[in-house]
Amino acid sequence: MLSVLIVTFNSATTLDACLESLRGQVDELEVIVIDNGSADGSVALADAFPEARVFELGENRGFAAANNVGIRASQGEWLLLLNPDAEARPGALRALLDFAIAHPRAGAVGARLLNPDGSLQPSGRAFPTVGRYLLEVTGLWHRHISNVYREARDYDVSMEVDEVSGAALLLRRAALDEVGWLDEGFFLNWEDVDLCRRLRAAGWQVWYCAEAQVVHHFGVSRAGASDFVRRVSTQGAERYFRKHHGLAAVAIIKLAHVLKRLVKR
Repeated sequence: MLSVLIVTFNSATTLDACLESLRGQVDELEVIVIDNGSADGSVALADAFPEARVFELGENRGFAAANNVGIRASQGEWLLLLNPDAEARPGALRALLDFAIAHPRAGAVGARLLNPDGSLQPSGRAFPTVGRYLLEVTGLWHRHISNVYREARDYDVSMEVDEVSGAALLLRRAALDEVGWLDEGFFLNWEDVDLCRRLRAAGWQVWYCAEAQVVHHFGVSRAGASDFVRRVSTQGAERYFRKHHGLAAVAIIKLAHVLKRLVKR
């Protein structure tokens, strides 16, 4: 069985299309919607989808914590974390499952993400380093390298990578149970990178699957909360580098954030 977990927060503008895109994809499908205290009718939309089980948390507990609620309630051998602003194209879920089954050491498989106009939204790259993060934070990366996914690759070809986006991320329950669920210390962003890192450290593989196409309306579910998103994303980056690179790396990251604020003044 495949369990699809959708965490919502004021996602009414996209949730209906997300849910509709799941119909007819696979035979054994469990859909779980976890709502983080939406005030825009997201829960009513989810309730109108008969295949879905809805959990109302009553407050915004963050992406990782809400997904863990869904994981605990789910029954599937396979778990798909799917953003409410994402739509699975026909055959996408079947392609993800078939790919994962064919690769028994695949702990996580990420979909080929597309922008609404059909253009590529790159996913799947090497783990972030302190140096690369500094270049991205300061903007120097974009002045010298047009594509942050600079690794030479063909996105039409499935391949093993370090990490993939959590916008449409298939997880093997056995692997997840082994390394631990999402780290709830991450409120939003970086929890997917952290999970992929823990999976690979435990000997599991992380793959990008070119055949599974998912349209991702990037940023729609975060509209109107940009300052908050930037703040928690910064906190997530510091937590990630503390966990995987140590305190010295965090000191450098904090300094970069201070410099960025000073430059903006």
